[in-house]
Amino acid sequence: MTSMILHDSRLEGRTPRGYDYTFVVDGGTPLREAIGMVHANATMRRLDVLHVFCHGIEIPADMARGLSTNVPHGGFGLVLCGENLDLRNVSLTHRWRGLVGQIVIFACATAAVGPGNRMTRGDGQRFCAELAAWTGAEVIAGRDVQRYTRGAETFWTRIGFAQTSPIDFGGWEGPVYRFRPGDTRGTEFRPRPMNMGAPGVI
Repeated sequence: MTSMILHDSRLEGRTPRGYDYTFVVDGGTPLREAIGMVHANATMRRLDVLHVFCHGIEIPADMARGLSTNVPHGGFGLVLCGENLDLRNVSLTHRWRGLVGQIVIFACATAAVGPGNRMTRGDGQRFCAELAAWTGAEVIAGRDVQRYTRGAETFWTRIGFAQTSPIDFGGWEGPVYRFRPGDTRGTEFRPRPMNMGAPGVI
């Protein structure tokens, strides 16, 4: 099984090990560069799984009515690289088509759809469905805010004699959806517990 992690370092914490390929990005990394890196690695060896670690975009808006709301809602895409990845540019991932079996998104409220946001740029289910359609991969994403641990800092980590433990998302919070190419809203399912030390297909 071949695996890769794409980690935007604005999601703080040490990148988990155990992947065949690792690419860490930030707000200064062009999105096309990250997409190209995944493509290059997947061309050498088809990826069974690609894990994306980043923040999800949450905006307090009802897009259908053009109103601000008191509560932020997810579903507006991913804080990934300089441009973010959302419905406006998800088609760039067509370069992964046929090269990735499963994409698992470890980010908050990726598959959320807030009130008034269905069929707008804040429709997280549509975003996930589009990602599946453009890549030909199965896409896994959660609806709710996700909690994770990034390792406790100690005296030894501060002076450089030890490292903090890597990011660990543990169990999923809230419903999780599976989007296959052709799905429009995904199917809710219960994923098996994730072992970050041995990444694999869910």
